[in-house]
Amino acid sequence: DCDGVQGWIQVDGSWCHCGDIWAITNAHYKDNLVTDAGGELIFAPQTVPVGCSETTNTDGYKTLSCTGADGLVSYKIFLAEADVIIDETYIAGHDTTAHDFAGSFQATADEVPALARNPPNIFRLDGRVSDERDGWAVGSSWFDHSKAEPQQLLAGMLEMIWGDSFESPCGLKYFRRAIPGEGQTQVGHDDCPYYDESGNHDCTAIHEHLHEVPICMPPTLAPTPAPTPAPTPAPTPAPTPASSSTTEEDASSAASVGVSAAAAICMLAAAAAAAA
Repeated sequence: DCDGVQGWIQVDGSWCHCGDIWAITNAHYKDNLVTDAGGELIFAPQTVPVGCSETTNTDGYKTLSCTGADGLVSYKIFLAEADVIIDETYIAGHDTTAHDFAGSFQATADEVPALARNPPNIFRLDGRVSDERDGWAVGSSWFDHSKAEPQQLLAGMLEMIWGDSFESPCGLKYFRRAIPGEGQTQVGHDDCPYYDESGNHDCTAIHEHLHEVPICMPPTLAPTPAPTPAPTPAPTPAPTPASSSTTEEDASSAASVGVSAAAAICMLAAAAAAAA
């Protein structure tokens, strides 16, 4: 049905798009998420690029859509501005092995810096999905649960943006680095303790269940204890001038004590410097 057609057509009552279309969708809530995590959302350019069109959403934010060879060039120039990219492209069943960012956007690591990172700074929203039904994973927690866990959601955003500079006990959860076959958790009926295979679910417990609030603050390291000062050696009694041999032995002992004390102070200073 798409022979010679570029754009949207209606097939059996449903709208389908003929040809590739690349879109960047901004929204107010996305801007809030990125900003709260210390990042900056990249907005559509003031002048609509060649091969692209622009629409304004109800929240005032814009969606940029690009088609054709010229549109693809403009689109990749836009992608090159981002350090982190969240790819929301629809994939049936949330199949992690079917995602191919470089192939879908015909992009190379030279064109898109986020793709050049090791590992690539390309992420998906299918980090947590439902169990399979009829051979497909049918739900994503991004739509059903993520907004109800703002602490978890923000922790995931921070980890995506700042990488190893931010680590929390919560992990990504709703997000997934776009590596085929990795990073996705599938949950199902058996994960609910109130579910009964025969259908006799514990409905009372379900209604009384209190949601556990995620605690995502990174662990704080305990302060380094101050080094224990070396004990002050007892003063050496003054030598009794009984004979020259006794005086030499006592002087030698005093010199040994002085060397030991000096060595202990150096070691403590080194330990304090290492702790600092």
